Amino acid sequence: MSSDLSEDIQVLSLNDKEEEAKPQDEAIVPHVRQMVQAVIDLWKEDPDTEDALIGELYYLVKKKNPNWDFTEQQLEKTLKEHGFIVDQTLFTFAEQITSTLTPNLSKIFNEEETSFKVDFSEKSGKGLYAKRDISKGEVLWKEEPFIMVPPIELLRLVKHGKACTYCGKPMVSMTTDRLLKGLDCNVCNELWCSIGCKRKDLLHPQAKHGVYGIRTKGINSKAWLALEDFCIENDWSSVYAAAIIYARELLDKSKSVYDQFHSMAKISQTVRDQASSLSEFEASIHEGKLAECHQLFNKCFPKKPISYETLMEYVGTYNINNVDNCLFLVYAHLNHSCDRNVSIDLQPKRADGLQVTALRDIAAGEQLTTTYVSPTMSLQDRQRELRLNWGFICECTRCVLESKQREKRRSSRNSTAEADNRRKIREMLKEESVEFDIEEQKLEQGKRRRSVRFNETVIAHSNK
Repeated sequence: MSSDLSEDIQVLSLNDKEEEAKPQDEAIVPHVRQMVQAVIDLWKEDPDTEDALIGELYYLVKKKNPNWDFTEQQLEKTLKEHGFIVDQTLFTFAEQITSTLTPNLSKIFNEEETSFKVDFSEKSGKGLYAKRDISKGEVLWKEEPFIMVPPIELLRLVKHGKACTYCGKPMVSMTTDRLLKGLDCNVCNELWCSIGCKRKDLLHPQAKHGVYGIRTKGINSKAWLALEDFCIENDWSSVYAAAIIYARELLDKSKSVYDQFHSMAKISQTVRDQASSLSEFEASIHEGKLAECHQLFNKCFPKKPISYETLMEYVGTYNINNVDNCLFLVYAHLNHSCDRNVSIDLQPKRADGLQVTALRDIAAGEQLTTTYVSPTMSLQDRQRELRLNWGFICECTRCVLESKQREKRRSSRNSTAEADNRRKIREMLKEESVEFDIEEQKLEQGKRRRSVRFNETVIAHSNK
């Protein structure tokens, strides 16, 4: 009898305790950059996810990275800090940018002979406008750099005579032909790639030859070389550019370099940094480095030191105006549109500057526009880059159209989800309900009902 009974007994596990954990990858706390990159990868794979709400993004990222240990709130905070979630609380600074009419612009182009003119508007400040109808493919102008800055990553080659000290063009070796042409410096070991670069480079002897006992005009060469090393170490092209601009101003007796640079769109780097996603710790390190840099900067110009605030204006102004590390006086008048109507073509030789060409037919009175960011970027990426670097949230025709399309997709997706939920509810209501007759237990006075914990083993007898 006992053996028959044992065959009829089943052991049921009616509990909510977790089963034995299966071997899996160890949990990882992702770095903020990993989370941002994961979202960017999602957007690239499926552009429709650009419209996804934070909950859906969290689900998709978690699905692709099941061993990541992070919360939905952490993801949302990270995306906001890095400018991927655009709302009204994000810091912008475009309204703080100032500019004035550029003096002596007629020396670069004759407005009477060109197809465009300089004008001001309340919304975008100074800009370039078509004076007549312009045809697609028409070359509007060519322009050499107003300020040339060698790429910071090539400065080490420059210092060792392996790249042009003016434009930064790398050179494999110093040939006899180059020596005969006088393209090597007769004081230091630096050189130029062409006669044109050597003639344009008025700063080199004043900035670097003082260490050889040659008298210079107000520039401490030893400090200049130290500042170069500091900028190379910290990858600060903008600070090195500020030193070049300030030195050019001091060497220019006509003061036109000063007047033209300070007519450009101007903003302090301190203001621009407020839009960045630096943590408090990173910001303190950044400010400390800038303070050290300011001291080195003023050692270069012992007779004409400048304040920290002024240096930050030079750095910020250079950052929002440069293209290919250089400043161009006419180009600096071009405002942004993600749906640009002109293309900027950099010349093979950096010293030759750039060429501006009409991308499509442009009507008389229409503003000429370029794009400050890659046109292949998604709406979110463009908005983020423009806000962080130029201080505005773009409202051009392309951004407005893509924003409307995004909202339409989001609305459609939400409607579909709501319809699915309603359908599931209807199906559940159609199902036959199951009732359980449970006899009420009578408890002695003063005693609580003992809850059934689902971690207990329940023995059931099977009636065969």
